[in-house]
Amino acid sequence: MLPELSKIKGVHPGAILKRELNRQGLKGSELARYLGEHKQTISAILNKKRDINPNYPSNYPNNLM
Repeated sequence: MLPELSKIKGVHPGAILKRELNRQGLKGSELARYLGEHKQTISAILNKKRDINPNYPSNYPNNLM
């Protein structure tokens, strides 16, 4: 019998974004430039120190993910 899980942790969106950027050979600074966002903001998201603003996904390029 499996132990009861008290908490299930999800995957931070920044981890998914970072993996996709690495897969495509892109840098966070390039994404920041493309989105017109500060490099520090993108870096904080990629390093799981900041959540993604709900308005960001609509700005992400469709071919990125």
